[in-house]
Amino acid sequence: MNLLKTRSQKNGQITAHSRNLLKRFFQFNTYLFFTCICLIFLTISINGSKAIFTSKFPYINTAFFTEKPQTLYVYKPKWIIQKLSALEAESELIKQEDSNYETKHLTVKKEVQLLEKQLLNETIKFTEYQIQNSQEFDPNIYLRETYPFSAGGIAPALFGSIFLILGTFPIVFLMGLSSAIYLSEYSPNDKTTKIIKNSINALAGTPSIIFGVFGYGIFVLAFGWGFSLLAGWLTIALMTLPTVISDCEIALKRIPERERMNAIALGASKWQSIRHNVLPYSINEIFASTLFNIAKTSGEAAPIMFTAAYAFRDKLPWQGLENWHDFFFQGVMALPYHIYILSVKLPINAYTRDMQYGAAFIFLLFVGSLSMLGIYLKQLSINKQKPYL
Repeated sequence: MNLLKTRSQKNGQITAHSRNLLKRFFQFNTYLFFTCICLIFLTISINGSKAIFTSKFPYINTAFFTEKPQTLYVYKPKWIIQKLSALEAESELIKQEDSNYETKHLTVKKEVQLLEKQLLNETIKFTEYQIQNSQEFDPNIYLRETYPFSAGGIAPALFGSIFLILGTFPIVFLMGLSSAIYLSEYSPNDKTTKIIKNSINALAGTPSIIFGVFGYGIFVLAFGWGFSLLAGWLTIALMTLPTVISDCEIALKRIPERERMNAIALGASKWQSIRHNVLPYSINEIFASTLFNIAKTSGEAAPIMFTAAYAFRDKLPWQGLENWHDFFFQGVMALPYHIYILSVKLPINAYTRDMQYGAAFIFLLFVGSLSMLGIYLKQLSINKQKPYL
């Protein structure tokens, strides 16, 4: 008996130790993920704020929000660049031939750092607007470099993204809510309904580029709409709807069945019971779900670049229209595609970094604002449902 008791105590200690290790493992992964996300957001916020805020009143770089992207022209003194190249060659030669490499290398490194600071101070920068009124620089003295989209602002991309979301929201909300009401309240529990629900779940996991290619083939080419807001709205809506329908269906089913039965018992129709006893207590959660999913899909570059977005457009969406309906059939710039171009097509250096991080920071605030509004609406829905749950 004592032996069995001892073994049982040991097994209990091992089990408790295993549970503690498992808990620590879960805790470590959770905090690791949270730390990585915080570091990413912190990096974007710190670097992006340099493009947004200034040290002078009104402390905000208004040009960043109101101007179109511009090319940055950089003029560097050639003699400094040539001297830097000579020092780099000298450093490589010392590394290969001299045994006292470390001491001499530090001397060369200090000289390189001083020259780089001097280069930064003597470099002259112009935007494409400024260079039209500037004097010509002697090509024998200055080396000119050009960086597209590295000056000016992001106004066309910002307003293009806003209009893409404003147009997508009513399509997603109305179609998602209608489909969810049918599947939750009216559809029979048969094979057809199960196939529809499984198909919706499968579409929710489809890569965004598939929707982009589909939108390009159908809306851009087959319907002849070209790169347009309308093609972008419908493509983003199709990509967002599967998740929204599932979330809306869950929100409707969260309202107890007795609320529907009570209304029907008092003589209300099926639709009247849904309208007065179900939708008022779930509509905020449905709004929140729509906002969450549109905020997520608004960051997808693939469907936008295939259907609605231009790499560059110097007009805002409401400018240069001959007829009011031309608004729906025009392409726009969009922040996700613009950030992709800034990040992939341009080098990351002192002349491009502010615009790259600034655009990413604004888009992060934009999506974060939509998500916070969704969280607020969802909390309102929970507070409304509490007396009925």
